[in-house]
Amino acid sequence: MLAATPHVLDRLRTDTRSLHERVEKRVDLHRRCATLDAYRGLLERMFGLHAALETALSRLDWTGTGIELARRRKTHLIRADLAALTGAAAELPPPCERAPELRTLAEGFGSLYVVEGSTLGGQLILRHLRRALALGPDNGASFFASYGPEVGPMWRAFGAAAEAHCTTTARIQQAVDAATSTFEVFEAELGAQP
Repeated sequence: MLAATPHVLDRLRTDTRSLHERVEKRVDLHRRCATLDAYRGLLERMFGLHAALETALSRLDWTGTGIELARRRKTHLIRADLAALTGAAAELPPPCERAPELRTLAEGFGSLYVVEGSTLGGQLILRHLRRALALGPDNGASFFASYGPEVGPMWRAFGAAAEAHCTTTARIQQAVDAATSTFEVFEAELGAQP
């Protein structure tokens, strides 16, 4: 009897859990959102990171996967937030140089798992930004608001697409490896002291 192939989201969640927790602890977004200056610095780092990831993800052909990559881009939100905070067009950093190399769609799904998962956590950060800095989606926190009321449906659509594509043990492992690499990039780019 053949063993059932595990679901990709289960594997991504379990295989990256300890790294995910380490990154959250090291990055400490609540501390990085305690003052306007610290928050601006965080957004600048986020811009460089997301610019690189969006470029890497856009090199893959997502046709037929159910993923509309253009809807999932975040750099325009970071750009708008920085402009709202400074009152002018911000000078933005270049894309970071550490983005993982993504060669297959399975790797793309693994990397996107980290990016899309952060939209769920972003809802908690948004609440913190409202309390600590009186910021919301219209005045400097659109990045953490991301999809607004569509966060849940966008996450579920991502999960369904990942499950439909990553159906073999090899593809699941590619997704897990890419998610691990992406978490490591998040840690390297955001974990350093601002």
